[in-house]
Amino acid sequence: MKILLLASLLAATTLQAQLTITCPKLTDANAAFVYIGVDNPVEIKGMDKPEQFMVTISGGGSSITKVSTGHYIIRASMADSLTLSVIKMGKPVLRKRFKVEKLPEPVVTLADSTDNNVTKAAILAKPRIDIVFPGCLYKHGMEVTRFVMTIEKGEELHTITSDADRLNEKQLQLISEAAPGTMVTFDDVYVRDMDGTKRKVPSLVRYLW
Repeated sequence: MKILLLASLLAATTLQAQLTITCPKLTDANAAFVYIGVDNPVEIKGMDKPEQFMVTISGGGSSITKVSTGHYIIRASMADSLTLSVIKMGKPVLRKRFKVEKLPEPVVTLADSTDNNVTKAAILAKPRIDIVFPGCLYKHGMEVTRFVMTIEKGEELHTITSDADRLNEKQLQLISEAAPGTMVTFDDVYVRDMDGTKRKVPSLVRYLW
């Protein structure tokens, strides 16, 4: 009996070591975070005979949907924690606990910076307007589709629109010619949201150096 029990425990330990749970939508795929209101893909590898396995989830107002063998989508509705369980032939073989969090409000960045002061060299090196979620690991995929830049040159204000996430040649020319301390604003910033819809995000104000 002891030999059979030991063999059973050894088999379970070996299987647990073979199974891996990763989250490809996170910047760290091995992290254990689920975000409210969005699809959270999960990949489970090591299920040698998929028909013998079942995957369940509990907590966080959560649900799980199977997409294909080893691929699942988790949805959650409340900030809490949830537990994903992998079961083989009625016996739990692996559990992973996830922290459930709300996505923070998106922040607009210029040249990968959230600072109020930015060098002209940094903008010319990376002339992009991007969206980030501070302190969040979720790879959101949101993209800026339009913005209006306003900058002062001499005694005149110049307002130029870009229909992409990059500053166009005219905008870059005005920035390169701007005096130190010049204020530049980015208004009417529209992004393509995670569900494909477009929405407006807060404006951006920067001082050039």
